[in-house]
Amino acid sequence: MTNLIIGNIFCLFSMVTDSISAKKQTTKEILFFQSMSQVIYCTSSIILGGYSAAVQNVVTIIRNIIASQDKSNNLVEIILIILGIVLGFAFNTIGFAGLLPIFASAQYAIVIYFYKKKERFIKYSFAFCCLAYTIFNFFVYNIVGGFTNFFVFLVTAHELLKK
Repeated sequence: MTNLIIGNIFCLFSMVTDSISAKKQTTKEILFFQSMSQVIYCTSSIILGGYSAAVQNVVTIIRNIIASQDKSNNLVEIILIILGIVLGFAFNTIGFAGLLPIFASAQYAIVIYFYKKKERFIKYSFAFCCLAYTIFNFFVYNIVGGFTNFFVFLVTAHELLKK
């Protein structure tokens, strides 16, 4: 029960950071706040036993850092996408729901690589990730993650609809 509470508290801090990223206007700012969120969320996932998500968080942190530094190239992106998929499958302990973080992260990687200068595409991709992680979180009893991911989805959707 203690792990459930601690994991959910970490997740709450992660979601606050994600909400901040949804309001940022530059790619570097978006990726910075999303990377910070991923560190916190990874900790939450490990505590709650959502290992396929934790692996995706680590790969996403690496990808965001590389993208924000404009150091990405075809080989790096392909390696990170494959790494995320392979490790995600290897660490998936909850069946179909465990595939959601893998799929969400793979599509996010593709968007970051091909549309890194298009903040709007990043936000659309991020909104999809929030929905996928909403479902996943409920499977690992991350109640805060489920509700706050949905909230972050709404914040991101609101920002997309404003323009």
